[in-house]
Formats: sequence, C-alpha cells, structure tokens
Amino acid sequence: MFKQSAVRSALVCAMFVVGAAAGAAAQIQFSPSLGFYVPHGRPLLSEMTSGVETRRKQAVGAPVFTTRASTGLSQMASLEASLSYSPGLIAVHSASGRVEDISAGLVLLSARTLLRLTPETNTRFAIHVTSGVGMVTRIGSAWSDTPAKPAFAFVLGGGGLAPLTSRGTTGIAIRFDLEDYLSWAQFQLEDGTQSKAHPYHDLVWSLGLNIPLKGSH
Repeated sequence: MFKQSAVRSALVCAMFVVGAAAGAAAQIQFSPSLGFYVPHGRPLLSEMTSGVETRRKQAVGAPVFTTRASTGLSQMASLEASLSYSPGLIAVHSASGRVEDISAGLVLLSARTLLRLTPETNTRFAIHVTSGVGMVTRIGSAWSDTPAKPAFAFVLGGGGLAPLTSRGTTGIAIRFDLEDYLSWAQFQLEDGTQSKAHPYHDLVWSLGLNIPLKGSH
C-alpha cells in the first residue's frame, strides 16, 4: 500500500504541475522520450553483521520512459515538469556469494527551470541546462523485504535540440538529455530499523521528440 500510494502521489503531483502550466502559459511543449537509466556509485543497500556484509542490493541499468511538459518564461528560459519510469532489476548479493536479479521499478519526478544557452529560433542546434528538485521512488519485488523511502532529490542536467522543420527549435525537434538525480537513499531493514541515509546518483540518458502544443509561432 505504501508503494502504491507513493506512485499515485508522484503522478498526481506531475499532473498538477503540468496542468497548472498549461492553463497559464502562452507556449506549451511536450517531450516524450525513451532512454537508459544508469546507476552510479555505491550500492543502494549494504547490510552488515559483525562487520561482515551479509547482503547487498545494487541497481542494474535499464530502459527508462520519460514524459516532459514545459512552459516558456522568456525566449531563454522555461519551467518544466518531468515524470520518468524505469522497469529495471536489482542485483541482490547474499553472504554466500549468490547473486539474484529481482524485478524493481524506479519512478522519477521533477520540477525544474530550463535555461537555453543558444537562441530558441536557432535553425540548426540548441543547447540547454536544467536544475531543480524532484522525488525518487523505488518500487517492486526487490524492495518487498526492505521498503525504500521516497527520497527528495536535487536534479541537474543538460541537453540539446536538433530541429526537424524549417521553424528551427520552435517547431518539432529531436531532444536529448542527460540528467542526474542526487538523492539520499534510505531503507527499512528486516529488523524494523532504518538504514543509514547516503547520497546516491540516478543518471538518465534520454532521446525523444520536442513537440510544440500551444502558442508557438
């Protein structure tokens, strides 16, 4: 129930942000993308007994599906909301050395600003950087015995647009991004205690389309 509630909360928040932007903005853009989730850094969970590691859970790279919606603030800046889902696996290492891949899911939600480093009307290529805040939620069978707490995240990223029409980057364009969700992962252990929170990076590469929906000229 906790996991389902966290996912529903993430979906509701994303819909609220996007809906509010759509009602108030002069220009709306929609960006569906397909990419790859790249776990980075230390294992998500490492359980120790008498100084010996008895179990470790390490994320495995997997495809990720992302939807973004943005509203323009000026020619060089936008507000953007994103929602990503990755149906990945968690590699569980036991004390005996056995490794078992167990299904899991990753839900990433963010709200951030997008700053263009090249003019939006550029007909060849446009570069942007993003920064904001988000939430990381880990779900699935891999966490049934050690539930993961939804984690607040700082989000940093960058990417670009390659136009597909004569309208430049104000029209339909190919969009690619690299985003890093920095959060502090924490889990409820089998004995009921909480694991020590530690920083963790969730990297997402994505490639998709940037589609103007409203107010573009």
